[in-house]
Amino acid sequence: MKNLTRIVVLAVAMGLASASQLSSSTALTRRTRQSFNLREIEIQLERQGCPAPLRACPILRSDISLDLNVALPKRTISKRNWECFNLQTDVNSCGSCDNDCMEIPNVARAKCDSGSCKIVSCRSGLQPKATVNHVTGSKSMKCA
Repeated sequence: MKNLTRIVVLAVAMGLASASQLSSSTALTRRTRQSFNLREIEIQLERQGCPAPLRACPILRSDISLDLNVALPKRTISKRNWECFNLQTDVNSCGSCDNDCMEIPNVARAKCDSGSCKIVSCRSGLQPKATVNHVTGSKSMKCA
């Protein structure tokens, strides 16, 4: 959080410095407004320290149940701790930090291929099936 604050302060200072360098002959009558995309700055901070092609993702906490047939609740962020993942191949962070292929209902085995979850096998009696979202056109898999 300290690094984010430093970046925002530095960006504001740079914005004010560039605004003061404008010549008085310009037709600016209003004060220059500076806006920041804090999420973009945060993403840049997350990538620090991870070698390419890895990306820093928050370490997520999950409540673990001993009954593996019970769906586990979605993982939630507990602290601002980071770990490096390859979003193209990591089954627990496939395509994005919070996309865990093993959370697909009834999946026995899954893999991450080019940032997309691929079901290898389903629980007994079910088969992997490709689906298409008719609104977005995106493809995914499920066990049916």
